[in-house]
Amino acid sequence: LASAFKGFRIIQESLYKDPYLTDAYLPIGIVEYYAGLSNLLVKAGAEMFGLDASRDEGIRKIEIAATKSPWANTEAMSILSFIYQFLEINKERGLYFSRILAEKYPLNYDFQIHYTESLIQNGHAKLALTELNALNQQLPKLTRRHQKWFTSYLNFVWGHYYFLIGEDDKALSFFDICIDLYAAELDAILANAY
Repeated sequence: LASAFKGFRIIQESLYKDPYLTDAYLPIGIVEYYAGLSNLLVKAGAEMFGLDASRDEGIRKIEIAATKSPWANTEAMSILSFIYQFLEINKERGLYFSRILAEKYPLNYDFQIHYTESLIQNGHAKLALTELNALNQQLPKLTRRHQKWFTSYLNFVWGHYYFLIGEDDKALSFFDICIDLYAAELDAILANAY
């Protein structure tokens, strides 16, 4: 805990000395967002660090890192894509960030999954179908570990796609497969599949 406190203070001091050090907004924003989700004890602890224990303030700072940071921008956009898709639902912002990542990193399967999910959330079924078929073709090219991990994600997105177009039986079939094969760490997808 003492090391974490010392490291965090260094980040805060760096930002204080140079407010244009936009990379520092990412860790501060993450802690503020998390503290904003937490109980009063965690919020009080965050305030002892001089932080605003607020989800909105945390997102604002992560957005600064995503849009202005030369180094932390990719990670910040990835975090925002997830937050906007599953926690603080903002379909348009989720699509905005996931599209940037998918275009910049076309071989990153995770970014492609999130982009496709954003397309579905925004009602772009035709484009989502094209992306889903591409994901199906890319899956066997991944390592075995990543295939196991992303198979459940892909089934979730297929289920959401079929739900969007009104084929509920197919959707439920894909959600069941997602749940049965779940081997990933991202529980938000599992929770949404249920």
